Amino acid sequence: MLIRPTLEHDIQYLPDVERSAAQAFAAWPALACLAQADVMDCAAHRAFAAGGGSWVAENPTGQIVGFACVRRAGQALHLHEISVRQDAQGQGVGSRLLQQIIDVARCADVRELTLTTFV
Repeated sequence: MLIRPTLEHDIQYLPDVERSAAQAFAAWPALACLAQADVMDCAAHRAFAAGGGSWVAENPTGQIVGFACVRRAGQALHLHEISVRQDAQGQGVGSRLLQQIIDVARCADVRELTLTTFV
């Protein structure tokens, strides 16, 4: 598994990765609506990549199976989105992406990571 910065030619695949990842919620009645929710569009992904805040997980066959997008927010690095294709979940892809974000934060001397979630 290769974790690397998002390149322009990767962006077209990222909405499908997020859509696939969201299918994990379909089995949970309270969260099933997320399986059909809107995903980030290519323009949003392009903005994160241009700002140096986007990484992809590429499997050995070259398929993009996950991504993470972050943005600096004051003294913190905010995790805007992390998604792993449903067929790649449970294999450590999300952990590897999160570790990349932690490493980036440490290199930038950022001591806080934030994210928004819901209940």
